Amino acid sequence: MSAALRLSLLLSLFSCAFSAKILFFAYHDTGSHFNSMAPFFKRLASRGHQVALFDTISKSPKFWHENVTSINVHVPHAMDPMALLNLVWNLTTTEWQIPFVFQDGDRTLAEIFELHPEKTVETLNADWDLVVTDDLFCAIGQKTALFRKRHLNLPYVIFSTTQMKNSLTSNGALGRNWISKAPLFSYTPTSSEDYFQSGYFWHRLYAFTLNLGENIGANILTEKFFLPNIARFGVPNFTWSELYKGSSMNFGDSVDRIGWPVSEGSEAKGIGSYCADPKNGLDQEMEAFMNDPKSAGTIYVAFGSYAQWAHAPRRMIDAFVTALNRLDRYRIIFSYNGNPIQVKDHVKLVRWAPQSAILSHPRTKLFLTHGGLKSVKEAICGAVPFIVMPLFAEQAHNSHMALALRLGSVLNKFLVTPEIVHKTIEDILNNPFYEERARKYREIFLDRPMPSIDEAVFYTEKILRTPNGRITFQRKGIDLSWAEFSYYELALFVIALMYVVQK
Repeated sequence: MSAALRLSLLLSLFSCAFSAKILFFAYHDTGSHFNSMAPFFKRLASRGHQVALFDTISKSPKFWHENVTSINVHVPHAMDPMALLNLVWNLTTTEWQIPFVFQDGDRTLAEIFELHPEKTVETLNADWDLVVTDDLFCAIGQKTALFRKRHLNLPYVIFSTTQMKNSLTSNGALGRNWISKAPLFSYTPTSSEDYFQSGYFWHRLYAFTLNLGENIGANILTEKFFLPNIARFGVPNFTWSELYKGSSMNFGDSVDRIGWPVSEGSEAKGIGSYCADPKNGLDQEMEAFMNDPKSAGTIYVAFGSYAQWAHAPRRMIDAFVTALNRLDRYRIIFSYNGNPIQVKDHVKLVRWAPQSAILSHPRTKLFLTHGGLKSVKEAICGAVPFIVMPLFAEQAHNSHMALALRLGSVLNKFLVTPEIVHKTIEDILNNPFYEERARKYREIFLDRPMPSIDEAVFYTEKILRTPNGRITFQRKGIDLSWAEFSYYELALFVIALMYVVQK
């Protein structure tokens, strides 16, 4: 046997010895949360680990990587699709809606067991080395993680596919200041100067009120009244405090190192600062369209998978069509899935586009987006200024961050007109400040000792090598309730005492 062959066999055995079986759970949405997790689990798969996705969304397996397996247990969506579309186009997301979305996740848990009992039990009882569960609305993942921890003392990781919500940071005793940054479900700004600034008293009071509401909704109402099926299927007396305390690591896919400063813990790490290579290139037709010598550059317009333009208000469609038709110096790619509209030749309508490839193209000058986290990060990676029109969820928060960093501007979905859309676009395109700002923040975004995804893999493999998966020291504040940790009980006592003395 040659030395090269012996070395190859040795390396193969070494790789197998360090291979683990890892099960991922994500929120039952349109696939956005799994897409947020994808860079992480694909990197683990490329390291030789066997990754399985508990997929309640897809009706058939989706190929991610040769070491990634999809376990398909499709269930219908609990949320009324028309109610969701009405929320996207006509309403505002508030912190008081959180318990009801968690309730939908809890109903999904019951439907999984009712529709796929044998496959679900077989999967959950399999010999997994690690479970990774979505932080948001994923009752099946949270139930599985805590059940395995209680009965077998097996490790799990919590993955936040957006900003870590306050119920996690408060129960985790991270000491994050409630009033130093925009709340997760902020109001939608109306101009480039209308963003959260902690120097203003009313902004601080607003942030405190919304964060208090989020903690009451998630910590008290959800925990006590909206998760009956977690108890029904094996985890009685479920609490967020126990879930977060038992986690080996809490990873956040949010933008870090830029924006408002926030504290981290030894077990709470932001891993969202990375730029992936475009997974889909441009075809010849798209390349020729963007490289048209008559063009002053490309404007890309895309508002995410929840933006079903067939249900958008007519005034909004007219506002965008009129404004985009006026910008004939540019080539415009508009991701549009609605009813037929009349656009000029410089506007290209597509039902889907390779977003990361378009944003990384040197001819791209501006991105109009809903402000979803992945879109914001892809704009930063492409060093492209962007205009955010938040539709729902945490997108308004992301628009506040973009305005605070001066990375672009904003459109308010309730106020858009052709004139406002056109002027907002022209203001960004005609000011080189924004292009310079985008390049600067891309450099800051990526300025790390090692890529954040590699850091996440490092901690994950350390968990796998450590008995019971406990790799960090825990702060004593984790043993306190969020009210005790924040001294709210003392504050209420002082207020009550002052009231009694006054009487």
